[in-house]
Amino acid sequence: SLDSLSKHMGEYVKEVFDKIDFEVDDKIVEYIKKDLELRRIDKRIAEIDSLVLKVTSDEEKRILLKARTELVRQKMKIKNQK
Repeated sequence: SLDSLSKHMGEYVKEVFDKIDFEVDDKIVEYIKKDLELRRIDKRIAEIDSLVLKVTSDEEKRILLKARTELVRQKMKIKNQK
């Protein structure tokens, strides 16, 4: 009885999955790529922010802040893409 229930559930789940359209829209893929890129940039910005607090050299801070500024530019460019 448990085996037959399992078999019937398996068949039912397969039927449901067969009815669902799993075709992925290109817009969804682009949205996901864009979101992942933004998250990656945010992570790098956070890393730079923590490094800026640790370094004592003005030259190192300047270099880090320049890199941070470039990442923010990239982030804004990605956000403004259609």
